[in-house]
Amino acid sequence: MLRLLPWLVVLAPAVVRGTELPATFRAIPGVAQLQINGLQVRARMIASSLAPAGACAQLAKHWGAGANAGWTARCQRVGRWLLVSHPVGRFVEAAQLEADADGSIGFLSAVDPFAAHASGAHPRLPLPAGARLVNTVRSDLDRDSVFQFTIELPWTPAVSLARLRGLARKSGWVAAAAPASDVVDFQRGDIAARAIGLGSARGCSLLLIEHRPAGHAP
Repeated sequence: MLRLLPWLVVLAPAVVRGTELPATFRAIPGVAQLQINGLQVRARMIASSLAPAGACAQLAKHWGAGANAGWTARCQRVGRWLLVSHPVGRFVEAAQLEADADGSIGFLSAVDPFAAHASGAHPRLPLPAGARLVNTVRSDLDRDSVFQFTIELPWTPAVSLARLRGLARKSGWVAAAAPASDVVDFQRGDIAARAIGLGSARGCSLLLIEHRPAGHAP
């Protein structure tokens, strides 16, 4: 599976219809167009009247029947989400669920792992030597495109953000520290970015969110 952001393990699809979900589930209207690591994905939220464990188990059983008879779908814990997946033709379909006041809520997704990838997007903000881009999620809105990059750096969050600010200023970006010490906002022309530094075993896991006006090249 693709390596995605912790809060966006999988996203949801064109191939799924509400009639294919168990009766305790409902699909929430609205589909988001996303691009994850170069793959096109359509995302839809789902909700269930059951708690996550029960909803996931029910969906696993539902997906293991019918056309998928003999397939064993298993629920797995991924961070705060319960994740279950199964094959649908050339697609891999998945659901991620977390607790909600009325039971559980989450996302339903389908991705073709063999589909052609679009050209990869890269941060406009200059990155220091030693930075490694591990994940990209793009969502296109009416007026702008939002790029979410996950980047690994070999230093602490404080040092990583300091190096990022130094390079950015040399390239004409204006940097301002947000109230949280591990967050820095950047602006250059009509492009805005926010960098969030998180500690990791390798040093720093940086979440970089860039807003670009619609029509800008990746």
